[in-house]
Amino acid sequence: MHIPIAFKDTDSPGRPLILAADLGGTKTNMALFQHQDTGPQLIRQEHFPSASYSSMADIVRKFIGSDPMPDKICIGVAGPVMNGNAKLTNLTWDVDEVALTKALGVKAVALINDLEATAYGLAALEEKDFLTFHGKDPQPGNIGLIAPGTGLGEAGLYWDGAHYHPFATEGGHAGFGPREDIDVELFDHLHKQYEHISWERVVSGLGIMNIFQFLLDVKKMPCTRALQEAVKEEGAAGVSQSAMQKTDPIAVQAMEMFIRYLAIESANLVLKMKSTGGLYIGGGIPVAILPLLQSGEWLNIFHKGGRMRPLLESITVRIILQDKTALFGAGWYGMYNM
Repeated sequence: MHIPIAFKDTDSPGRPLILAADLGGTKTNMALFQHQDTGPQLIRQEHFPSASYSSMADIVRKFIGSDPMPDKICIGVAGPVMNGNAKLTNLTWDVDEVALTKALGVKAVALINDLEATAYGLAALEEKDFLTFHGKDPQPGNIGLIAPGTGLGEAGLYWDGAHYHPFATEGGHAGFGPREDIDVELFDHLHKQYEHISWERVVSGLGIMNIFQFLLDVKKMPCTRALQEAVKEEGAAGVSQSAMQKTDPIAVQAMEMFIRYLAIESANLVLKMKSTGGLYIGGGIPVAILPLLQSGEWLNIFHKGGRMRPLLESITVRIILQDKTALFGAGWYGMYNM
């Protein structure tokens, strides 16, 4: 294992198949894993449009088809898991461990937060699955994990001296802290729409759109017809692609602000968790905008920690390139923690 994650039991022979899922509001990735000496081996995988189904049980049945139902299922969900239940903001149905166990006739169902699943998934990754953005080999110590995608996920891994113990947080929903005048203007603009302005409102796909709309509506920056069409069809991806091509100043500034906010909140996470074991950046956006992140400005802002600058400069920063990390993590958790 690349990163020594603590599991309850990794040695028992004769383990059954495990069904793992990464459940999101847009799509659900699903896979079957079989135990091997080197860890769970992926047997097959598939993805489904979540909103096209009326329940998680329906997606599982579709994936399994005529094959026997596995004994255990582990599902990573985008949101807090409370007493075995998760409410998803972008779907009309909830997920419950007890209800799913009964509906599918399996021995056990476990729900874990999707960033917690990503943290467990680090155990499955190899060196090729990472891009070291800053520093060299990570040192022993806690790890911080941040992942901007549709939303903003954050998690941690506590270091006990021998192994890492993943845990979920909802840090992405902590309050956004403006630093510069334009940040205050953006905050005021968003406060007219939302009661609570979280980091997710500015560091996510939704965040990119919020920043872009602010520059368009409040700062009155011009926007070409081509960019308008790209945003209409692709959303935040249209803004980021334009910024990388440097065709529209409004897109360039929107992504500059997004990168600054990602750097600030990344530093906040590192300081709160004392992440001397490194900062790992996941999610779909960082991989898609690597040229923008590698320009140097993200790192410059990340290191601006006042008296804590030496600590921040010592942190190894790595980008997760494997987009199925949460799915692998659900598989490892289901195999060794259920």
